[in-house]
Amino acid sequence: MKINRLKIAMLGALAACALTPSVSHAASDILIQPTGATTMSDGFGNQCQSTGGGGVWQNWFINAPPVTNFAIIFDTTNPPPTGSVGSMLMTQGWDGSGGGNVSTFACEDGNFWGGTKIDMGQYESIEMDFKYDTTSTMTPVSAQGFDFGVNYDNNGSSVPINLRLIYNTGDEATNFDGAWHHLSTPIPQNIANATFSEGPGFKIFHDGTVSGSFNYWVANIKLVARVAPIPPPTVSLIKATPGLRMFADVEPNYNRQSLRTDTSAPGSKDIDWIGHPGAEYSFTVTDFPGAGSPNFQVAFTLTPDDPTTMTYADPDWSATNCLWLQIQGNNDGSVRSSLSWKTNQPSANSQLYASGLLMANFNTPTAIGTWKLAFPNNTTVTLTAPGGASTNLTLPADMFVVPYTGVSASLVSGMNNNSSLVGKSTTFSLFKAANVVNSFTEDLTDGALNTPFLVLQSQNYGVNPAPINQIFVTSADAYWLGWTLPDTGFFVEHKDTLTNPTWAGYTPASLLLNGPARLAKVPAASLASLDSGYFRLIKRPFSKLQVLMPGETAAPNTPSGKSGTPDAQSVGLPFNITIRAVDAIWNLVSSSDTVSVSSTDATATDGAANTLPTNVTLAGGTATYTVTFNASGTFTLTASDVTDPTKTANTGSPTLAP
Repeated sequence: MKINRLKIAMLGALAACALTPSVSHAASDILIQPTGATTMSDGFGNQCQSTGGGGVWQNWFINAPPVTNFAIIFDTTNPPPTGSVGSMLMTQGWDGSGGGNVSTFACEDGNFWGGTKIDMGQYESIEMDFKYDTTSTMTPVSAQGFDFGVNYDNNGSSVPINLRLIYNTGDEATNFDGAWHHLSTPIPQNIANATFSEGPGFKIFHDGTVSGSFNYWVANIKLVARVAPIPPPTVSLIKATPGLRMFADVEPNYNRQSLRTDTSAPGSKDIDWIGHPGAEYSFTVTDFPGAGSPNFQVAFTLTPDDPTTMTYADPDWSATNCLWLQIQGNNDGSVRSSLSWKTNQPSANSQLYASGLLMANFNTPTAIGTWKLAFPNNTTVTLTAPGGASTNLTLPADMFVVPYTGVSASLVSGMNNNSSLVGKSTTFSLFKAANVVNSFTEDLTDGALNTPFLVLQSQNYGVNPAPINQIFVTSADAYWLGWTLPDTGFFVEHKDTLTNPTWAGYTPASLLLNGPARLAKVPAASLASLDSGYFRLIKRPFSKLQVLMPGETAAPNTPSGKSGTPDAQSVGLPFNITIRAVDAIWNLVSSSDTVSVSSTDATATDGAANTLPTNVTLAGGTATYTVTFNASGTFTLTASDVTDPTKTANTGSPTLAP
């Protein structure tokens, strides 16, 4: 029997406000539908599994030897009203010599013993379609009931947890009329042994004096995920460190950010050390992930590749030949560095980790500080780490199969194939090449690149202008403001002192979606004081509309919500009004509702010469609407929400010129 198992991912609800959390499903719904034709039967078996072992509809147990037949059959002639193209027909009978039961269940992963366990505490109900076979000779009276629930693995033995027992009495009697019925049964949140569940199950039981058959169909078994509160965003504020901050902000997990020499610019390749004793390359790291961020890396690469091939952000992979310094974090916050090379290996880097390794396990307490590669001659190099620890190496002759002249350089930050590091970052304050033909010193704390042949590049965002995951921080930037996701519907507000009763809207600069959070620079100029200031995220529910006439300007957090005086308009000449979706204190709220505009001027028309009222759709919470008054007098314009009439309408009135 082929099984079609669908995991229905529930869409997350809107993020929570501070007082009323939103909800989302803690797990995905699980839907189990039969789509095959294998028959499973075993009249007296104890653990009967479908033929071939591939099915999920299985016998739980048969504890009554008087069972005369038992079968599970995929039946395409009795599909439920919706969903599956067929159903599972359960047939069983007894000879009346003893009581007992036959139980079956549908395990989520198709494995009866030792399969994946389901935490039933994450699900709020079991849904299923049920149909009783009225040709059965045993009726579901008190001694012959239909029961369903879940089963759990008790040290290798399946034990039932009954949730609902159905007899042919009272309100339940209609379930046995031979028609399809949808059964929904709650699952207690504190259900015993929840984490050991093997799946939803159902059974028929009888006493020892009854003989005959009891048959039924089931389909569309569904475990509905329990809803859980989504916490509102949490806000953090950290001191900004000047420099070029590179973020490992998105997948793929090998995505790299780089500051490199632009090989299309004049002089960019004239920075090689060959023939230049005393050549030195250095860079300063001012910020690096600490403990708990193993394998986050920064790297420095020198390559003699043809300039036409140098358009990449990942030279350790894309370059055919390179000398590579790798600096990678350890779990305790220290770092290890290695210097290696590859020759004639395009679009690969296995040589950097294998025979080409020159130095390994050079550990230093921190990555923060200045790193240097100094070349006293063509074949000797000294690696110096922050704090002064150093090592001397002789470059192998094998590396020089390709002449190392006309070298370009790249400073790279990457995630080193570790998705858990999405959201981490590093900051560089200086990049320098000395005693080469085109020496340069690039100060990365002044907010821009000054060396003509240096550019920024990211695998995910391309080349200049600066990728959005590489942001310059200067002394004019005071802090980084961050908050967790989801943040739908939330807005940033700020005030200077705790005693100030008024919060003002705050528009962050350089807003970055950084992995599981958002991050934005806070310029010092936007703060009244660097020693005192408060930020919060608040959810502003859409509660009413606002109509602004020409001459009026929105003024959130004021009693009227606007400032200015309406401009005078002329009869017969069109003018534009602005309609806004706002919260209770006139802050703009995103909405795509349809709004109806009406007027007390019965002859007023819209921009298409249609007599009012006519409709307009908000985009991002705003709309511009063209109106013409065609009569003299004092008139009003009213905006009403058609999509949601509970939103308060708003009226405006222009001044008509005499």
